[in-house]
Amino acid sequence: MRLSLAKTIILEGIKKNLAQKPNHKPISFHLEGSMGIGKTALAKQIAEDLGFYLVNISLAQLDPTDIGGMRMPDGNKMKVLQPDWYVDADRMAEIKADGYKGVLYFFDELPQSPILNMNIYAQICDEYRVGEYKIDRSECYIMSAGNKLSDKAGTNQMPSHLIDRLTFVEVEANLDDTCRYFAKVGVDHRYIGWLRFQPEFLHQFKQGE
Repeated sequence: MRLSLAKTIILEGIKKNLAQKPNHKPISFHLEGSMGIGKTALAKQIAEDLGFYLVNISLAQLDPTDIGGMRMPDGNKMKVLQPDWYVDADRMAEIKADGYKGVLYFFDELPQSPILNMNIYAQICDEYRVGEYKIDRSECYIMSAGNKLSDKAGTNQMPSHLIDRLTFVEVEANLDDTCRYFAKVGVDHRYIGWLRFQPEFLHQFKQGE
């Protein structure tokens, strides 16, 4: 699927998700595609179109305690500390004061992350909470992205219960979308002309020998 179509589908899905009642299951989009294809850039564009503040969480670079919160003693009980990525009420007020309408949580590199991080994310995307910390579905959205297993980019097989909770959107490079984006951001027109002349060089992936 080309990125422009994926963007339209995801935007409509997010709007529907934001309008749903809390007892309805959320739509959890997962962008799947090869390296360097523009998945992270697409998430930024989606956040901009929604007027949302983007929180980018790289699951492959964080420990499980960074995602799910560290457990600490609290008297005769255990308390889970709030993860750094979580936007609490005070931070949300600051974000809205800056003109944003809400928050887009973008969990990147999901298939490259350890299985423990995947299991934590399975709860986050399905229940919109991490431990005792709840995420307001009326002003927040959670989505993820990652490479395909066939790309051999250090990806791991996702557990079946996580797969069942995701709506996969597989994206691929498209010449028209790329040239349109290059023109929009001011890339030298000679690069665009060269790609039009030799489109086979738009996106090549060669595995190391």
